[in-house]
Amino acid sequence: MKVFFFFLTLLFLPTQLGKHFWPPFSHVYSLGIDYLSPTIYFWDLLAISLLIVFIYQKKFVNKLALNLFLLFILANVLSLFPIFGQVGGGQSINFGAGLVRLEQFIVAGLFGVYLAAVIIWSLSG
Repeated sequence: MKVFFFFLTLLFLPTQLGKHFWPPFSHVYSLGIDYLSPTIYFWDLLAISLLIVFIYQKKFVNKLALNLFLLFILANVLSLFPIFGQVGGGQSINFGAGLVRLEQFIVAGLFGVYLAAVIIWSLSG
């Protein structure tokens, strides 16, 4: 099952098959901007399914990759707040769009942690 999800994930990696949602923050001058809209991609669902199967089997997790991922996510979360993310100060940011990108970073980062764990596990045994 894990191999099936892995190959499907690699197969659909270059595609953009997804469902867009249009909350108010994704519109600029009443025009919907697709890169500001939250989107659930088929690749996201495959990557999450792969992670669930991986966690269910309780395989080895690369601690270094996991710590680097958590540090990256912490930096991105802090950048959502104006005191940390804006150098000029006082500028407003699109918090909703930042959360949308954070979700994409989390899914891709967890896929990277999975790959690091599988590569280390296959080299060790």
